[in-house]
Amino acid sequence: MKFGRQNLLLTVTAVFLVVLVSIFFIRQKNGNVISLSEIENTISVHTGLENGKININTADATQLQQLPKIGEVLSQRIIEYRKENGAFKTTEDIKNVSGIGDALFTSIKDYITIGE
Repeated sequence: MKFGRQNLLLTVTAVFLVVLVSIFFIRQKNGNVISLSEIENTISVHTGLENGKININTADATQLQQLPKIGEVLSQRIIEYRKENGAFKTTEDIKNVSGIGDALFTSIKDYITIGE
């Protein structure tokens, strides 16, 4: 299932709220304080999203398939490229993956990140 930018943001918001509420109740029960960075790290690990974007260096195949026009084949190529060449240094490096050219990059560039 493909998500547009609005659906992606709604998904991120929903996941954020679920994680936030879960952590809040667990920490409240244990008497601990929650930091915002801890919540962001938890969301990033479980969704592959950072700042509402998919991290192409850490996302699994299912997460990559949430990008426009990225299906099973291309998501596997992205993962194989990472295994063989290491992390992407820029988002534009994804164009080195067979099947991802300028047009496809233009349609996904606003939805991807390489992390910090």
